[in-house]
Amino acid sequence: MRLGSCAITRQDFKCQSSKARRNSKRILEQFTGLSIFHNPVMVREVIQYLAPKDGIILDATLGGGGHSEAILSVLENGFLVGIDLDPAAISYSQSRLVGYKNFRLFNCNFMEMDKVLEKVLILPECQNLRLMGVLFDLGVSLYQIRTPERGFSYQLNGPLDMSFNPFSQIKAIDVLRRSSLPKLEEILREFGEERYYRRIAKAIWLKRQRLSNTKELVNLIESCLLAKPRFIKQKAVQRTFQALRIATNNELDNLFKGLLTALELLSLGGRIVVLAYHSLEDRIVKNTFRLFARQGKLEILTKKPLRPTEKERHKNPYATSARLRAAIKIG
Repeated sequence: MRLGSCAITRQDFKCQSSKARRNSKRILEQFTGLSIFHNPVMVREVIQYLAPKDGIILDATLGGGGHSEAILSVLENGFLVGIDLDPAAISYSQSRLVGYKNFRLFNCNFMEMDKVLEKVLILPECQNLRLMGVLFDLGVSLYQIRTPERGFSYQLNGPLDMSFNPFSQIKAIDVLRRSSLPKLEEILREFGEERYYRRIAKAIWLKRQRLSNTKELVNLIESCLLAKPRFIKQKAVQRTFQALRIATNNELDNLFKGLLTALELLSLGGRIVVLAYHSLEDRIVKNTFRLFARQGKLEILTKKPLRPTEKERHKNPYATSARLRAAIKIG
């Protein structure tokens, strides 16, 4: 198939030079596990499938800048754009990437990437460049989990916040207090895939005005399942927190809209790489890629999602659930 002026096939992609493989290995060793803010997952695979060489590369979920630093290290004649809702991520990454000049960071939602791209394209160094790569690394960062004030962790006590943007007007406590009982049931069922969603939702709804922190929520969930084994209680807590986080940040709708925007903005031959961490995210990515592939707009490079190696899972347990999908825009 024709991508711009070059014919590229899946087989061409797989047949990388030994030099490229050595370079990928060096990148993996250099940039994995350095940041206390965020441990970049599957760095080698991200670089291999994103193949950043020139043009504009958009890191739509910047986090601690681990993936962006790896991209900048191999970006020959291009420009990196980083986006994140969390101002702490912007601040940390700005310091981390200070040794590079060809990048710009924006504190906003990745659904605004079209507006960001408009601003970038008027920069003198970007006027002749096209968007050739987009990376999504979904989910919550290690920094956010380990910061009690953000309310993401069920192991650390903090306010019921869970917003990726600390200045957001919508917090998890608002979702709990403003939702009807049927709506709470729907949130836990659809976003948490929780078996005991009715029981937990009713307990939360009855005490919603008195709940104020994560410890109280954990205790309430566990009290609903007193006769259940410990691991079932833990799973229920995890799934409930996941469901509330997704609802607070409107994550799934935003992901779908963000993918559509990215695929529209990508130039022919541009690549998109997505790291998802649970089945709800991965299903949206898979179905969106398949839809565009049926329309002749994408070639999917990952027949099945790639998973972290055993070595990486051992070194970074947070990478265990990661699933990588990648595609090239062809039409």
